[in-house]
Amino acid sequence: MTKKGVIGLSILFLLLYIAPMNVRPVAVPDEARYGEISREMLDTKDFIVPRLNGLRYFEKPVLGYWLNAASMALFGDNGFAIRFPSAFAVGLTALTIFLMVRRFHRCERAALLAAFIYMTFVGVYGVGTFCVLDNLLTFFLTAMLSCFFVAGANDTGRKRNRWLLLCGVFCGSAFLTKGFLVIIVPTVIIVPFLLWERRWREIFTLPWLPLLTAVVVSLPWCLIIALREPDYWHCFFWKEHIQRFFSADSGMHEKPFWFLIPFFLDGSLPWLLFIPVVLVRRNSELLRKPLIRFCICWMILPLVFFSISSGKTITYVLPCFPPLAMLLGIGLTEYFRKGMEGVFKYCSLLLNVLTGLMVVALLSIVFTPALHRKIYGSGEGYKLWYCVCAAVVCFVVLLITLRMQNGLRKTFMHGLPVIIIMLAFPFTVSIEHSVKTGMSTFLRSQQDHITTDTILVADSRTVHTACYVYKRDDAYLFMRDGELGYGLSYPDSSWRHIEMAGLEKLLNERGNRQVAVIIKESTRDRAGQPWPVPSYQIVWNEFLFAVY
Repeated sequence: MTKKGVIGLSILFLLLYIAPMNVRPVAVPDEARYGEISREMLDTKDFIVPRLNGLRYFEKPVLGYWLNAASMALFGDNGFAIRFPSAFAVGLTALTIFLMVRRFHRCERAALLAAFIYMTFVGVYGVGTFCVLDNLLTFFLTAMLSCFFVAGANDTGRKRNRWLLLCGVFCGSAFLTKGFLVIIVPTVIIVPFLLWERRWREIFTLPWLPLLTAVVVSLPWCLIIALREPDYWHCFFWKEHIQRFFSADSGMHEKPFWFLIPFFLDGSLPWLLFIPVVLVRRNSELLRKPLIRFCICWMILPLVFFSISSGKTITYVLPCFPPLAMLLGIGLTEYFRKGMEGVFKYCSLLLNVLTGLMVVALLSIVFTPALHRKIYGSGEGYKLWYCVCAAVVCFVVLLITLRMQNGLRKTFMHGLPVIIIMLAFPFTVSIEHSVKTGMSTFLRSQQDHITTDTILVADSRTVHTACYVYKRDDAYLFMRDGELGYGLSYPDSSWRHIEMAGLEKLLNERGNRQVAVIIKESTRDRAGQPWPVPSYQIVWNEFLFAVY
């Protein structure tokens, strides 16, 4: 069963995460940002200092950019290449979950189910098919914590030290991806777990070898960047960690305490509905197992920690999904092994109802002309048929599921409608009406108006995509500087930030060179002065493309 199950999960991973990666255009701002930073590394051959639009960009360390750059060197400059490291990290995380459950719960079905649940979490898929660094961080944290747990389960000796060394390698990799969070997050998990297990002495003995290894892994780049850019660590540590966590005035994603909880619950669908099955009384002896206790600390405590932070983004919940998948995989398998079915029956019925409502929602798009015109543009009507096909297949699966008896097969069957929607998603996304997925397509359509000699002017909403699409790192930033404000604060770069007077001066002194202005219309309106008349102009989705 294990061999067939692993093959099936591998095919599912390839279909969900790898095959459709180049179907969607590059999304803004995240994919364009990370793709452009990696592209500039390849172009300049500078793999030490991250730059965006040629400006210093110190929000993250360098490993994620290295992996993206390596993928682009291997697969070319396209959406597949910049998404591949992120998607591959999801597969590696699922593999780690499988190995952990199989090793410590000694049940292959539970291991397969846990990995299946993880890959079909709505939140994991929603982020896993985009180019962001959080998927890499989630894998490194999952691998690091798993190695630490394996080490703690072994007696002192060479085997334990090997696992601790490997834990340190993943810790150093996580640090080079996201920074100092990889010290704090494992601490808030491991310390309470060891106290719960009454192994408090290991708090003072186990961490030293992983920490030393992590330092060895990350130190070379840390020293080189400090020599090249002496202000890097002050900016990265103070602004990106201390201010983001403590300051309510930091301007970086300030959200209320409860902000992450709805995203964690929504991201756990459809499997969130089966949590009552895991919590039934006859499953309570599972709480005595160290892996279950470890997963509870791993799932809950980082969520609490990030909720305390002043700055939050929804991707902060990603590291909480691997332990939830393990808890669900183990809990559901034990539930059926003991012959129980009452609670599952009601949870299954509720999920069937929600699946039916999802089918109705898909069909409503098709049979409501005003709605599908609002979602899709004039040239995207064919995508409605993808919605129809997805709805029909989901309906057939729903009928089959209703006829099945309770058990693990029915549990796997409940994941199929979600998988169908996931498979259809890349082909049903609206491009014409979506800023996130349509901006790069729009700019490519204007490629003929841009030459290598054209002077580019962009604002904080368009600069990532303009640089990525037109392969440029020298655009002027008009009006608000946004996240590039730090890079523009350096004397050798400050002249790249211009207001209306600077734009007029640029147009007057440009000589024979073209000037292309790519900004949001609201940015133009904020200028508060008569706007120069361009020789060519087009407006798309409240964005202005003008050539002078």
